[in-house]
Formats: sequence, C-alpha cells, structure tokens
Amino acid sequence: MTKVLIVDNERLIALDMAATLAMCGHEVVGIAETAAEALELAYNTAPQVAIVNVKSEHGGCDIAAARMLQELLTAAIVLHTSGLDAQTMSAAEAVQPAAFLAQSASRHELVRVVNALGISRSARARKLAWEQERAARYGRRHSDDIQGLEAPAQH
Repeated sequence: MTKVLIVDNERLIALDMAATLAMCGHEVVGIAETAAEALELAYNTAPQVAIVNVKSEHGGCDIAAARMLQELLTAAIVLHTSGLDAQTMSAAEAVQPAAFLAQSASRHELVRVVNALGISRSARARKLAWEQERAARYGRRHSDDIQGLEAPAQH
C-alpha cells in the first residue's frame, strides 16, 4: 500500500483518481486544491507519492508546489498534465518528477505508475531502515562487514 496525495483543483478528476487508487489498495491521504493545502496535508500525512496536476495557465504555481513537496518529504512526484506549453514543460522537467502522467491516461496506467513508485520507495525505505538498525546495533555499516569477510591468513 502506497500513501498518495492528490493535488488537483478539478475536484471530479481528483475524486476519480482517489477512488481508483483506493480500490487498488492504496491509501489516498488527501486531496488538495491549492499549494498551501497540499503542503499542509503532506506535512501531516507524509505521502510516498504526490500526484500534482499542472496546467499551462498557472503551471508556475503548480510546479513550485511540486518542488516544495519533493523537498519537504522526498515524495515521488508525478506531474499530471493535459499538455503544456514549452516554457511550462521546461520548468516541469527541472523538478525532475518521477513520472509524467497524461490527463488522458487510463486508470490502469495511473495504478501502474503508483504501484511502481510505491514499490521502489518501500524497498529503499526498508533497506535504509535495516542499515540504520544494523549501524545502531553494531556500530558499523554493511560495507564494513564485507571488508571483514576476507579469508583469514594461513599460517
């Protein structure tokens, strides 16, 4: 299960995405219509994935919100678009989103993208937690263990 935040001022589209993701076992932690709502929800719920709708007419604000979400929580950002002008697309690419999702994308594609991002984020989080626990317990990193596996000297 992946925790997902949806940022979209088109309520019906956001509700449809939320219902689709929930039916597939993901936890939609909230739907935000503004950047301020998105940041507050993200801070309180720590989503793993944020789907941010970006439109050319106010893409700068949407892209700034995506960048802030990415920096605040290291969430994977999916930019959901219906087509962008060249200037907005350039700004969007600078955010380095984990994925772009066309507004015309099927529900299957939406779920596929969130599944892929959730799995990769969960695996990285588990590995990091394991390494932190190991370091706390033994006072060293995994790479330190590998160096100690050299064969003992023969006498």
